[in-house]
Amino acid sequence: MPGSDVIDSAAAQTSRFPEVWSSVQRTDNSIAAGHASSHLFGNIELDIAELEAAARKLRVSRNSCLPLLRLPLEMLGEIVGILASSWPATSGHVNEWSYGIPKGPAGRLRLGWILLGHVCQKLRNAVLIRNDLWAKNICSIAPSPTDVLPYCGNAPPQIFISVYNPRGEQPGVSRACSDFIAQHMGLASILMLTEEGE
Repeated sequence: MPGSDVIDSAAAQTSRFPEVWSSVQRTDNSIAAGHASSHLFGNIELDIAELEAAARKLRVSRNSCLPLLRLPLEMLGEIVGILASSWPATSGHVNEWSYGIPKGPAGRLRLGWILLGHVCQKLRNAVLIRNDLWAKNICSIAPSPTDVLPYCGNAPPQIFISVYNPRGEQPGVSRACSDFIAQHMGLASILMLTEEGE
């Protein structure tokens, strides 16, 4: 079975970045010769950080080859708006039945349109620039609307609270949500509380 030196040498010869493999080989040789040190450890950390930064940049370049991601950010923001109307977030205090979605297990996480921002940096930016959507959905994205408020920018929050109460039980609005309403009622452009039971 070939040793690691042979494998690394072959990789260096066929690599698109032979100088990187050569540098790795020199580092391994130095360690094998007994020259491992905290200084060498620090240099390796710096090399890793630089290579990871280059890899991130290459991912951005790769994504730019896709037609969707070549669209201007503002146009992607419009797509996010359309998506938000058909793929709602229902993780907070706007329940699934409000959107005609069958009621799922309690506490089920449904981030909906926000998940688009988990795909890549450009789509994340497209989601983040839509302050109006964050403000409109401030009570449906997270159990605590306060966590969402920074994403609203200057857009006034729209407070919609939907409470599902089977058999006439007490409303299930959390203390965090009620405190948010009390503190930010004056900023809200809409305040609506609806309740539905069996």
